[in-house]
Amino acid sequence: MAVKTGRTMVILLDNSSGTTVDVSGYANKIDFGFPVDMLDTTVFGSSSKQFMPGFVGGDDIAIGFRYDPTIEAQLAGISPLTTTSTLIISPEGTTAGNVKYTIETFLMDYKVGAAPESIDEIAATFRKTGAYTRTTW
Repeated sequence: MAVKTGRTMVILLDNSSGTTVDVSGYANKIDFGFPVDMLDTTVFGSSSKQFMPGFVGGDDIAIGFRYDPTIEAQLAGISPLTTTSTLIISPEGTTAGNVKYTIETFLMDYKVGAAPESIDEIAATFRKTGAYTRTTW
């Protein structure tokens, strides 16, 4: 079994110019998945629920960042919901043969959080749009 830690995670994100840049050095957590809508096909007279698969994706990707003016400016530059941003997630890093997911997203929201006894953070939420690709470096 190949167990990995988050130390190898690489996250690339478009900036306001549409250039994909490495934002891994600002990120400290990420949550993403690949759900499939399950459509209820149960009919009258059934004694059990029945389903069939529907659309794939469309869910949210949550990324936590340590606050830094550089990443905050990048998020501010892509925050208007008018164009998509490319997000590339590579859980094992960018070595040849490692998996990467390329996803078009909209930045739905980002929030700055601060408290006197902790490090300032940014919570960003991206919405997937369209199909993603799973390839390797």
